[in-house]
Amino acid sequence: IFESKLVMDPNPIKDDYFYQNGALRATNPESPELLHIPLSGIKQNCDIKVLVIIHCFYLDVAEDILIRLKKRENNFKIILTTNTDAKKNELINLADKLAIIVDIRVYRNRGRDVEPMLKVLLEFGNTYEYVLHLHTKKSPHNTAHDSWGEHLFQGLIGSEDIIDSNIYLLSQDNVGVVYQEHHESVIGLRNWGYNFDKLKALLAPRIDISSNNLLEFPTGTM
Repeated sequence: IFESKLVMDPNPIKDDYFYQNGALRATNPESPELLHIPLSGIKQNCDIKVLVIIHCFYLDVAEDILIRLKKRENNFKIILTTNTDAKKNELINLADKLAIIVDIRVYRNRGRDVEPMLKVLLEFGNTYEYVLHLHTKKSPHNTAHDSWGEHLFQGLIGSEDIIDSNIYLLSQDNVGVVYQEHHESVIGLRNWGYNFDKLKALLAPRIDISSNNLLEFPTGTM
C-alpha cells in the first residue's frame, strides 16, 4: 500500500465526507515498478480454455472486441452480457456476421459491468482456470477519457502475443490478477471515495485501513 499525500484544494467542495475520503484532495503517486513481460516467444498450451466475459452496453465497441478475439476463438468460451433484449438481438446478428460462437445473457446494468460479471462467474467460474473480463468501455461524460478503453484493450487483447503473455503471467503460482497500467487521465484519481466507511467496517478487525492509503486496483474494471 502506498501512502497518498493530501493537498489543500483552493476551492473545496461543500461535501465534507467526500473531501476527506475521496480523490479530490489526494495526490496519488505513480504506480509501483511495472513488470516488463515479453510479447513474443511465449506460446501457450493450445488446450488452455479461457472464460471471456464481455459486458456489451455499447454495441459498436463490442464488434471491435469480437474482431480482436476471433483469431483465438478456439481458446475462448465467450459470454456476452447486455441489458436489454433489443441489444441481445443485435448481438446475435453481430455474432452471425462475424461467424463467431458466443453465449448471450441479459442482466441488469447494475454496477455497470460488475453485476453481469459476477452472475456469469457464479455459473461458470469453477469450470475455467482463467477468466478475461472486458466491457465496452466509453466515457462520454469526459473527453479526457476518450482513449481509456483502447488503452485497456491494447494491454489485454492487443495482439496474440499479448494474450499469450498475459496467460503466461497467470500461470505463475504467485500471480492472481493481470491488468493494464492505469490510463494517464485517471492515474491520479484512484481512491476509496464513498466506499471507505463500508470497507473499513468489512475489513475490521483483521485489517485496519486509512483513507490516506492509496487503494491499488484495476481502474476500468478490466
